[in-house]
Amino acid sequence: KTQNISECEHVRAFLKEMRLAKIQLPMSLWTNLLYSFAESGDLEEAKEVMLALREYPGCYTDVKLIRLPRKCYNNLINTCARARDYQKAEFWFDSIQKAELDPDSYSYNCVINACARVRIH
Repeated sequence: KTQNISECEHVRAFLKEMRLAKIQLPMSLWTNLLYSFAESGDLEEAKEVMLALREYPGCYTDVKLIRLPRKCYNNLINTCARARDYQKAEFWFDSIQKAELDPDSYSYNCVINACARVRIH
């Protein structure tokens, strides 16, 4: 876990430097970062990347609508499922539709997985 924390700090520092230098990173880098944090189960870091993505100019279709690739939402929903946080999984699932995207079968499976992992007695 210590190594992961150190890696996260390096990633944060890198992203901060890129923002300060006004260097636009490719969307593929952002989605890979999101995927990496999601795979490691780091929900907070994955959420931070997702929120940072909202500032990415290529994500805007107009002034009000932020449109990220569905893959980004699915990765975050999957991370929530792994963290057994069905409420956040549902939030990000709803965000897909608010971004005027259609959930796919993977989106539904991730939300179902999140709900299944929480055992309410």
